[in-house]
Amino acid sequence: MLAGLLAGCGMQGIRSLQWDEAAAARDELAESLVAGGNRNAAIRLYQSLAEDYPYDPDPILKLGDLYLESNDLLLAEAAFQEARARGAGRPANIGRGRLALTRNEPGKAITAFRQVLSEDAENFQALNGLGVAYDLKGDHARAQEAYEKAMRIAPNSRPLANNLALSLALSRHHDRARSILQRLVASPGTSERERMNLSLIEAFANPDADTWPMTQGQSLEDHQRFLDFWFSPVPRPRQAPPRKR
Repeated sequence: MLAGLLAGCGMQGIRSLQWDEAAAARDELAESLVAGGNRNAAIRLYQSLAEDYPYDPDPILKLGDLYLESNDLLLAEAAFQEARARGAGRPANIGRGRLALTRNEPGKAITAFRQVLSEDAENFQALNGLGVAYDLKGDHARAQEAYEKAMRIAPNSRPLANNLALSLALSRHHDRARSILQRLVASPGTSERERMNLSLIEAFANPDADTWPMTQGQSLEDHQRFLDFWFSPVPRPRQAPPRKR
């Protein structure tokens, strides 16, 4: 379905509508539908916005995010490619990197996130994704370097702190990992994920333990299960509405 939509949304052609209050209301409605869990209706609204405003990347980026979260990977890939064609290089590349992680392709994810960082060295979403990709490859030192740089930019990010703690645990720096997660769990707003991760780190703190679910000797499928269960992705910031033209 998206293929047909994107075919009619190229950079050629003349835009027939202007972004007005009605269009903004459609965008806000789509966001409220996402928040309420009605993804299919939100997708239909974003598709119509993308078709009506073929020069604006924002509806396509949001479609890509929704497709990715729904595991519609081919549609997500097409959406992020179209967003790049519409000029949204950095957020589209972050989407491509997240897509590569979902596909168990950390090398491709690293390439996408490094493209973002070549233009914006302090993009903490790209740094977070880079860290996850390196952890999947078993290069925990580089992963921790990426997380720590990201945390200097976004020091209050709980997902980044969680990811750093888990990476430290993977490299058997259990005391530091435990300390980070204990601070998260003791602070307001702690999540079930953080509490579970702390419990698991404490369970595997034995230096002789060999039961970590993620090691270099395991398959990418094992890595993906570990990623889904352990890592908290840093969400992409809310996109500004498409510009009026």
